[in-house]
Amino acid sequence: MGVFTWIYCLFAVCEQTIDPSSSPTAIVDLVTHDFNTGCNLKGYWYNQRGSEMYLQVTREGYIKGEYRTAVEFSDGAAGDGPSYITGWSNMEGTVFGFTALYEGYNTTSAASWTGVCVHCDGVDTLTTLWVLHRRVPRQCQEDITTFTGSDIFTRVEQEQGPRRSDNTNNPRDFKERLRFLERNGARSTDETTTFPTTT
Repeated sequence: MGVFTWIYCLFAVCEQTIDPSSSPTAIVDLVTHDFNTGCNLKGYWYNQRGSEMYLQVTREGYIKGEYRTAVEFSDGAAGDGPSYITGWSNMEGTVFGFTALYEGYNTTSAASWTGVCVHCDGVDTLTTLWVLHRRVPRQCQEDITTFTGSDIFTRVEQEQGPRRSDNTNNPRDFKERLRFLERNGARSTDETTTFPTTT
């Protein structure tokens, strides 16, 4: 592939299929000119269901954090505290995968997300697909234990739900907080109201 063709691709933002037999230099040049400037996975993220997660990432790409789900199959399924996250990302933070384990008194489940971090107009967004597998009383019910879906995480809260700052870790805590605020005539966004610790 000629120099002028590469220049055209870079300015026209065209997609090229790379021949595995092509020179390593051509592949490196294409990666170097990736238009995604990278994403910062660290910090708080919120999905469209009201869940919150907090991520920390090492220089090597190891991910650890906490996940507070806003949904559960039945009351108590998400457990009493936050679910802990472990995973990995590439050095730029653009591609990642992580898993969270939920251990409640009436079920145990694990969910894994894989996705990309897209940096557009100064805003980071995590676009993910997830798979969840939960334990059921009878092992023969394999066909109803696996669920799949997608989540979009942003830095902005999309829905209300359990929050670390509110001392809430699961849907049950969140419901208790709403009832507490209603009894005390406060709104859920009132930061001056102290919610008693439940965990």
